Amino acid sequence: MWSQELVPTLLRTSSQGLTLAFARVVTALVAVVVPTLLVAHSAYVFGAVLALAVVAVVIGQAWIPRLPKARDLQTPPVVADQPTAAVRDA
Repeated sequence: MWSQELVPTLLRTSSQGLTLAFARVVTALVAVVVPTLLVAHSAYVFGAVLALAVVAVVIGQAWIPRLPKARDLQTPPVVADQPTAAVRDA
């Protein structure tokens, strides 16, 4: 969601693709280890999940509101089509 306002339009799909690919790789690597950790030390796993959730909330509450909004950015110029302009002038 944040990439909609952080990344220029021409690079947006590439950055979202890389972000999703990175997230899926990290998730797959964590999924390999978590079952073993749950059997051995389940309290540590739940503590780590809680800590990551707290970090996400802090980032969302402190950093994201300071980013520029799409409405604050410069609007692109509007280019009229040639046939439409010719019809209006006639």
